Amino acid sequence: REFGFVAQELQMILPQVVSGDSTQNIEEGPMMVDYSKLTPILTKAIQEQQSQIETLKEENATLKAEMEAIYERIDAVEKQKQPKFISK
Repeated sequence: REFGFVAQELQMILPQVVSGDSTQNIEEGPMMVDYSKLTPILTKAIQEQQSQIETLKEENATLKAEMEAIYERIDAVEKQKQPKFISK
């Protein structure tokens, strides 16, 4: 089994990584993807995604801490509202 990109589809997005002409018949020469040109682009995309993931992790941790603080305040308020019984 082989994996790859459809050259005609990739040509619309990144024409510089595709050789051949989409108007050619397959007999005149197939379209080819130069994966070595694609590697830096994909690497940069992964780096950008990783940066976004790290930012979201930080935001998530902050929100969790804020929620914990809110729950603690709610618990404290609920404890103050409970009736206190005095034994004789």
